[in-house]
Amino acid sequence: MKSWRWGVFVWLAALPVCASTIDVIGQTQVTLAPGEMLAFTFSAGSYLAQAAQYQAPAYPTWINFMLATTDSASAWDLTATLQSGDGSTSVAFDDVVVSAGAFQGALYNGAVTTVSGSVELAPGIAAGVFSGPAILALGNAGSAVTVGLPPYLLAQTMVVSLSGGGLSVGGVLYGVSLEQAPGLSTDTAQDLSADDPQDVPEANSGVLLLGGGALLIGLGVATRCYAR
Repeated sequence: MKSWRWGVFVWLAALPVCASTIDVIGQTQVTLAPGEMLAFTFSAGSYLAQAAQYQAPAYPTWINFMLATTDSASAWDLTATLQSGDGSTSVAFDDVVVSAGAFQGALYNGAVTTVSGSVELAPGIAAGVFSGPAILALGNAGSAVTVGLPPYLLAQTMVVSLSGGGLSVGGVLYGVSLEQAPGLSTDTAQDLSADDPQDVPEANSGVLLLGGGALLIGLGVATRCYAR
């Protein structure tokens, strides 16, 4: 029986293509597939609170970051973007540098790969980004890579520095999420395309159409995509 599977494919094709976001702040490692993004949410509250005292610009004019991971990153192709929590303001890091290094800590001592970058912020961009929580997003434009420095949590492997005038402070990271690439998974596609049992009777096409319409109506709310 093939017709019902065609109906499912048609229904899936009609759905909005949404990226799935997963909270990974409690994890020590995560694998980024091609097209996926690891987003670190942080606050610039410490800089904002001290800016006037040190006669620094109201918002940071420079941001630097460094991520440490145990995975070899020689073939990595990462992009980095700084954006406001609502996504309305963003700026890309021009250069993302991947290099070998060493790490010494209470829980890990050994070789690491570091991913780092910096960007200068115009006053208007800085005000938009730091009007609330900010996000530093690492996107994977190459093959799958694993990020992490076990047993440290992912948030503990990222350092964000905010500077302006003579003031330089660290950002406070409190969220890490994985935004998966949108699309139908390979396993799901294979399951739907598997051969049908030959002894199952064909359902009435009119009933299938009515059932499909009801399903679409029932899932109308669940299939909407919302921008972060």
